[in-house]
Amino acid sequence: MGLPLLFRLDVIHGYRTVYPLALAEAGTFNPDLMKKTARMAARESHSGGVAWDFAPMVDIARDARWGRVSEGGRDYNTVNMAMSLFYNVYLRPFQAAVRSGAQTAMAAFNDLNGVPCTVNKFLLREVLKDTLGLPGFVVSDANAIKECVSRGIAADDDAVRQLPGHDRPVPGVLQGVIRRSRPWSRGRPFSVARTVKA
Repeated sequence: MGLPLLFRLDVIHGYRTVYPLALAEAGTFNPDLMKKTARMAARESHSGGVAWDFAPMVDIARDARWGRVSEGGRDYNTVNMAMSLFYNVYLRPFQAAVRSGAQTAMAAFNDLNGVPCTVNKFLLREVLKDTLGLPGFVVSDANAIKECVSRGIAADDDAVRQLPGHDRPVPGVLQGVIRRSRPWSRGRPFSVARTVKA
């Protein structure tokens, strides 16, 4: 089918050699050091067969109540933010990452102004894809799909896949396509089409 086999892993503070989290490294005010540790983590993980690293983490960590901010925040939380703050402060590192060649992104494990980031069409399509030009796809964080169900956004996992903005090629979508024998053409689900392209 032409689908790549991607081994993926969180490598936000190293692979074999362990480094401080990005928030702690930022406290050194030494961008060259951060580049060196990121480069070493990428080389080590690649040599171990990991083709897709979930790194670097580019969050701006100002509020520990926000979901998973550098792994020190709550697992799931609500973020209420003015759009001027979003565009002028929080979007900038993601913009820089895309300009520097980032191919994929991971949606935040929280909601933004009442809409879970995992299924937020504004964030995933309009901002990341259309405005910033992210060339690849967006994956959801661990258990973020289940959170949409437990928080009443969708009735079940299948309903989550139908929400606007959802872009993660979860196994159920792919199995559904294969079981129904849909041709790999215009009829395929958007998330699968993007994954094949990426």
